[in-house]
Amino acid sequence: QLYDSIILQFYYQLYHFVDCTLFNEMMQNVIKHSIAERGFYLKLVASEIETWAYAPLSKKAKALGKDLPSLQIGVLPHTAQTANVLVLDKYLFTDESLVKELFP
Repeated sequence: QLYDSIILQFYYQLYHFVDCTLFNEMMQNVIKHSIAERGFYLKLVASEIETWAYAPLSKKAKALGKDLPSLQIGVLPHTAQTANVLVLDKYLFTDESLVKELFP
């Protein structure tokens, strides 16, 4: 039998790997993925994965007396942030002062 802390760490690492793999795929194929439709789909899929993953992680963390990051941070933060950028109106990026304000 494995300790709960080892199982929890395994899941953290697994979701981190999935998050980084998805993010790298999007960065390597920017032309293919840089449309709002894909961004909305990605947000939906990431949300489903986070909801599915959060319940067992939360249960394990509570057994250890630890707190999990809130669902606002999620288990796929890079993927979620990339999806947020994809669904932005692309005309926002034409105004240089607005870009500096949004992305300091």
